[in-house]
Amino acid sequence: MKATVFSWTTTWHRFAMNDSLDLPFTSVVAEVDDCGVRLLGRYDDPGRENPQIGETLTGLLGETVVGENHIPTIIWSRST
Repeated sequence: MKATVFSWTTTWHRFAMNDSLDLPFTSVVAEVDDCGVRLLGRYDDPGRENPQIGETLTGLLGETVVGENHIPTIIWSRST
C-alpha cells in the first residue's frame, strides 16, 4: 500500500515488554493514498534517516512481538 507521512516519533526507551524491537525505533502515522485513512506503523529504514512529513512510503504487513504475543503491524518503508 502507498501512503504519505502525516507524523512520526522516535522511541528511545523500552516499555510494555517490547524487547523484540531494536532501540531506537520510529513509529509513523501515514495517510493511505486515495482514501485519506491514517494508519500507525513501525518505520523500517536501515540508513536511520528520519522520515519527512509528506514523504511517500510503502506499507507491508509484518508483526511486532510483545511478550509471547505476535501482533500484526504495518511496516512502513521509503518508496523506491
